[in-house]
Amino acid sequence: MARKNPVRRTKRRTSYPQAGVSPGTFRPDPLAVQSAVRVFAYGPEECKELQPQHLADVQPLLAAYPVVWVNIDGLADLELIDQLEQVFGLHRLTVDDIVNVGQRVKIEEYENGYYVVVHMSDKDNPLRSEQISLFLAAGLVITVQERPGDSFDPIRERLRANRGRLRKTGADYLLYALLDTIIDSHFPMLEAFDDQLETLEDEIIARPARDISGRIHQIKIDLLAQKKSMWPLKDVLTVLLRDDSPLIGEATQIFFRDCFDHTMRIIESLESHREKAIGLMDLYISTVSNNMNEIMKVLTIIATIFIPLSFIAGLYGMNFNPQVSRWNMPELNWAFGYPFALALMALVSGGLLGFFRWKGWLGGRQKKSTGDSSEKRE
Repeated sequence: MARKNPVRRTKRRTSYPQAGVSPGTFRPDPLAVQSAVRVFAYGPEECKELQPQHLADVQPLLAAYPVVWVNIDGLADLELIDQLEQVFGLHRLTVDDIVNVGQRVKIEEYENGYYVVVHMSDKDNPLRSEQISLFLAAGLVITVQERPGDSFDPIRERLRANRGRLRKTGADYLLYALLDTIIDSHFPMLEAFDDQLETLEDEIIARPARDISGRIHQIKIDLLAQKKSMWPLKDVLTVLLRDDSPLIGEATQIFFRDCFDHTMRIIESLESHREKAIGLMDLYISTVSNNMNEIMKVLTIIATIFIPLSFIAGLYGMNFNPQVSRWNMPELNWAFGYPFALALMALVSGGLLGFFRWKGWLGGRQKKSTGDSSEKRE
């Protein structure tokens, strides 16, 4: 069976604050992607899409349209990121968390809105994820991503084509749609884990390789990392469900409940996959032990057969002189002494093999117990 190439996860790049600097100070990341801005301003009648060079150009749209969605891809342009505080009034610590990726999943409430940090799986590599920062204010949603390419294209198409209820609802429903897409992006990750576990199970049953234990251990580490990433998300959704805020309507909270259900489903699936990985490790150890037992059984049978043969060969190899005494190995003077010794060895070997098969040690039927025989007679 051909081995599938496992989907490998990419280690998350985490930046840490420098000791002693003032709060809200962020440093440029040399690996950051060049920043780009895309804005959707929409209402029931119109949807406008533009790519401004300065975030100040977005301010007039806030008064002209019910909802404005500002999406920033890439974190290399720190001046552009810094405009989030100047133009939209984001807290300095929020901007710091946006730039310094690797934040834990969380939600923070400010006077003018909510700040949410989540992790979104990559479309091409489901085990690779990036930090997505979302900010919800009155009529405004801001999303900041580490790099271009996301799962939000269906939302953009719905806005352009005026499908569904997106353009008929407020910014809170847009936040729900974004979070729902981010959460659903983890389901391909579950399928990737499922494929890896099925491949490992087939390999273990067919012929366990030496590297399987290391691959199972790596999957367990990946599953635990994904679970740690998803577990705080239920707390984020709990806040959005139960917090009495004018930014989130009661009708939208029902949809956040659906996000909560999907999150719990993913967490339960991750735990189920982790238990399966633990079971595969036990299966691997058991299979290796059984294979070793089969090898030892064959070697033991071979050694057991050769013990009497060695005795016979050793007996006739003593070469006592038959001329001294008539009891000294008379077979040495027989015309068929050598064939007799070989026939005796073959007879002993065949008898042992027949006995082993009768006992079931070579795949034959085991001798029925006395209890089974008595039940059959009854």
